[in-house]
Amino acid sequence: MSISTLKESDFATWSELWRKYLLHDGITNMPEQQYQGSFARIIDENGDIYGLVVRDPEDPTKILGLSHFVLQPSVRTEKPYAHMSDLFVDASARRKGYGRKLIMATAEAASQMGCSRLSWIMEKNNEEAKKLYEMVAGPSTHDLYRMPL
Repeated sequence: MSISTLKESDFATWSELWRKYLLHDGITNMPEQQYQGSFARIIDENGDIYGLVVRDPEDPTKILGLSHFVLQPSVRTEKPYAHMSDLFVDASARRKGYGRKLIMATAEAASQMGCSRLSWIMEKNNEEAKKLYEMVAGPSTHDLYRMPL
């Protein structure tokens, strides 16, 4: 198992896993150009979205998990915050510690970028994820609200 950034040749395997994640969230109608555009932003060294993936130890071209994150300025500190917008491990690769390793690798990457905090959102009823998140980050005292614009 290795964790790395994405490269151009990863598009097919990344988009396959990304589609599984979106399906898990009930999203089935994302236009193909959105997959291509998001991937282009992730692999662009000057892009505004960052991505890390877990690679299969048997076949490094196969992606088993992913993390996407963005940087955001804060009025509370001069250092930016990092927000992990997506974390997903394929069902076939769960319970092997890959989610935890992705979180820790994302935190390390964000720290190296000068961030002072990493945050992410969890589905309310995802008790398995909550156990992991509380182990690595402690309990959360906040809820998230979204208002469509």
